[in-house]
Amino acid sequence: MTLRFVMAMIACVGISLTLARADGMPEPEDRNFNPVPSIPGVPGPGVPATPQKPAKPTPVPAPVPAATPAPAAPVSAPSNPSPPASSTEPAPVPVVAPPASTQKKTLFEIVSIDVQIGERQPPFANVIVKGVARTGGWKNVELEPLPTFAKEVGMRSFKLVGTSPDGPATQALTPVTASIRIDPIPDDVKTIRVLGETNEVAQTFR
Repeated sequence: MTLRFVMAMIACVGISLTLARADGMPEPEDRNFNPVPSIPGVPGPGVPATPQKPAKPTPVPAPVPAATPAPAAPVSAPSNPSPPASSTEPAPVPVVAPPASTQKKTLFEIVSIDVQIGERQPPFANVIVKGVARTGGWKNVELEPLPTFAKEVGMRSFKLVGTSPDGPATQALTPVTASIRIDPIPDDVKTIRVLGETNEVAQTFR
């Protein structure tokens, strides 16, 4: 029994040593033995670090373009616009010039002036002027008073005017006559002057 027990103990010790070598762990006397526990991902002392592969960049989604607003529909004017509110102020009346045929024009020439003083108080004066028109057919021949700028000189001025013919007329110089009454005639008036297209004539009567 003793021999068998010894043999069994030897066999157990041999099996234990065999299993210890078979587990891959080095012997404590091995110079490559590293007692530092290993950490996953961290190399041990003396072991070069394994380069890590760069992580793939995360794709950035492309920006979504903003929606373009639809153009506003044009506003059409109403088919029947309301009339503007009436104003209380009356509309100005346009001034319409008379036709060219009715406008008075200066006659061609002054021939003479005759001033006749009336026999009463205060006195009055009849001024008779003879002139010449370029053609026949002149109408409404008259003496048109002119503004008096220097009353101290004792003169009153007129212009011999008339309406030219608007149709066929005699193409020759034609005598004309016009008259005007000054009632009363101022005491300071001593001279009457009449203007024509080509000349003027003055007559002193006092």
